[in-house]
Amino acid sequence: MSGPLPSKDGNLAETFDIEDGPLHVLVFTKAPGRPMQFSMNWNPYFHRRLGELAGKTHSATRIYQPSEGIQKRKSWLNDMRYIGQSIPKRETIARREFDEVVEWASSLETSRDTFGLVHTDINHSNYFGDDSGGVTVFDFDDAHYHWFAYDLSVPMFYAVLSFDLPSMDATKQDWFCGPYLEGYTQHMDINDERIKRIPWFVRFRRIDLFAFICKELDIYDWDVKAMRRIRGGFLVREPLV
Repeated sequence: MSGPLPSKDGNLAETFDIEDGPLHVLVFTKAPGRPMQFSMNWNPYFHRRLGELAGKTHSATRIYQPSEGIQKRKSWLNDMRYIGQSIPKRETIARREFDEVVEWASSLETSRDTFGLVHTDINHSNYFGDDSGGVTVFDFDDAHYHWFAYDLSVPMFYAVLSFDLPSMDATKQDWFCGPYLEGYTQHMDINDERIKRIPWFVRFRRIDLFAFICKELDIYDWDVKAMRRIRGGFLVREPLV
């Protein structure tokens, strides 16, 4: 991970008063390596290292407690309220998907072994890889309390979406899921019941991405092929089709 660097005054964050309000500034160590291109760099060895990265972070956060005076990060439910507000009312199928995902997630337990502070956005734009197989993740702005299986599902979602993989069955030892889960279990246990939840968490990630596109981009212009798969999944209640 890319760690923060102290300012000349020894602070990890500096605040400046500007016209629009306070501006908080942080500087991080440059991540070694380069962006990982889907067509060139993704392979089973890299997938295993990506799984190891997720497993290490989840193992560490299981025992993490915020220091005194440090405000605790928000939970997934705060994020879902934001997501719900971003989906237009005319998108009725997407709103149905949102309601179903929230209802399902609300029924899950939140034990120390399944739930904690996670990155939530380990996608190909937020990590670099190097020639030795190392993976460095950055951009923790969206970190909050969520299920480990959700955090684990995010790279799976982008692998399926980007490579047109035929299914999201994490129990199959395929080109991505097999090595990825093998790397993860070097540092974190995950039983069959939690693996079976991954397709639901992929649906969770998908509605999250859809809401972001609605708010920040143009859903009618953004990656037409990917959007067709996302909407098709909404219709049949499957992770991706």
